[in-house]
Amino acid sequence: MNDQPTMPMPNGAPPPMPPEPKRRYRLGKRGRIAAVGVAVVAIVGAGTGIGLAASSGGGSQDTQNMAMSQPQQKQATTKHASKKGAAGRAARQAWAQKYGQDFTKMPDLPDVASATPEQQAAATDLLTRTEAATAAYADTNKAQAAGYDIGAALKKAEAKHPKLAQALANIDAGHTPKKMPMLHVSNAATHHDGKVLDPSAPETLMYEYTGHNTWKLVGVMYTANESFPQAPPDPGGPITRWHYHDRNGGSGLMMHIFFVPGNDLAHAYALRMT
Repeated sequence: MNDQPTMPMPNGAPPPMPPEPKRRYRLGKRGRIAAVGVAVVAIVGAGTGIGLAASSGGGSQDTQNMAMSQPQQKQATTKHASKKGAAGRAARQAWAQKYGQDFTKMPDLPDVASATPEQQAAATDLLTRTEAATAAYADTNKAQAAGYDIGAALKKAEAKHPKLAQALANIDAGHTPKKMPMLHVSNAATHHDGKVLDPSAPETLMYEYTGHNTWKLVGVMYTANESFPQAPPDPGGPITRWHYHDRNGGSGLMMHIFFVPGNDLAHAYALRMT
């Protein structure tokens, strides 16, 4: 029943025809597929940074890249990064071998006599300034506050050398070995400060164990990695030698300075503390 009131038309005109009802159309299978495809295009096209791969061949390179699955993209990215990393390591290895010497093949002591008086003076100056600048780090608490984390270095060394903890315990018990254990304590900040051979900011401090959880500051180890790809400074010529460790890929350069009595240059710039 129609609840809408009827109004008489002027001049006896017949009432208007009711609106034709909307027709419902049924889509066949092919038509439904086409409609869904249009909807998908509309939705995806409204997205940001999303592309559609062409359903037929001959798409653009960008479209083909977009069509690549995520695992494939990750694999391609990893492969590219690996090649780039390998090239970088090879370049640093060539640099280290050009400006340094293999630790296992070079003499333990430098040839001080072959250095000029100016080079000997420069080596002495670097030694004395380094010793003075790091004197405060004889106190391991001050070294810790400056970023030389002795606890972390010891934990790392014990993980790498399982017998180290027992060796320290033996020393505490009164057994003195031929050579006391030495600990290299690095500072992450000084490894990335853009400085090379700066006495106020050596990359690594070297401590010798003296028993009962005490460590004696015996020297420093400088690294020249921030000189790459240029030649690192060598103020003392044949005295201030740089070396690399081939077992580690030979991509870094290091120099030891030991604090020895009388500032003897040969033993101060030795490879190993004697």
